[in-house]
Amino acid sequence: AYTGSITLDTNSYVMAPKNIYDIGVKMTGAENKKLVVTSSRTGIASVTKLPNGNYRVTGIAPGITYIVFDVYDGG
Repeated sequence: AYTGSITLDTNSYVMAPKNIYDIGVKMTGAENKKLVVTSSRTGIASVTKLPNGNYRVTGIAPGITYIVFDVYDGG
C-alpha cells in the first residue's frame, strides 16, 4: 500500500471544450512508485504528462469527468 501523499493544486475546475488546464502534482514517499493520471471519460477530457511533471487536461466535449490519480508499484 502507498503510504506517502499526493498533493494537487486543484480539486475542482470548470472548463469549456478545447480549453486546457495544467494540474500541479507532487508525490512524497514515492520511491519506486508510478503515477498514472487519466480522465474517467476520455470523450470529455484527455490528460497528458508534461515535461515538468505536471499534467495537462484538455477539454474535448461538454460533460462531467473525473481526473483519476492512480499509484502503482514500480518506477
